[in-house]
Amino acid sequence: MRRLDLILSLVLLAVVGVFYYLTFQLQQNAMIYPLFVITLLFILTLIQLFTAYFRKTDEESKAFKDIKWKQLGFVLITSGIYVVLINILGYISSTFIYVLVVLIGLKTSRKLSVLVSIGFVVVMYFLFKEALNVPLPKGFLI
Repeated sequence: MRRLDLILSLVLLAVVGVFYYLTFQLQQNAMIYPLFVITLLFILTLIQLFTAYFRKTDEESKAFKDIKWKQLGFVLITSGIYVVLINILGYISSTFIYVLVVLIGLKTSRKLSVLVSIGFVVVMYFLFKEALNVPLPKGFLI
């Protein structure tokens, strides 16, 4: 596992380098947020690299021992459907439906699922549309 972590860290550093290079092709006022995210990714990748390098033992990861494959498949399939529907229904409608279906599919109570879905859509709308002034995909619903 240590070797795999080292390889992953090096690949991520290469990806960070490519994104860093591409960021300088943006306009000056559009570079701030991407540079922040790239710097954060760079720092976290360095932490991962040093942690993997200085780890004494090559321990087996327990992260995926008890994975529920049906739930993973469900989330992946609904995510694929969401990507297709976002351009058809629009961001607001498709995101509400996606979050609602995933939460209900993962056995969350219906009332909580509806509340979380509404809250998530409202927060994302105000964050992107109002605060960041980023247009959201529109569809025939909303």
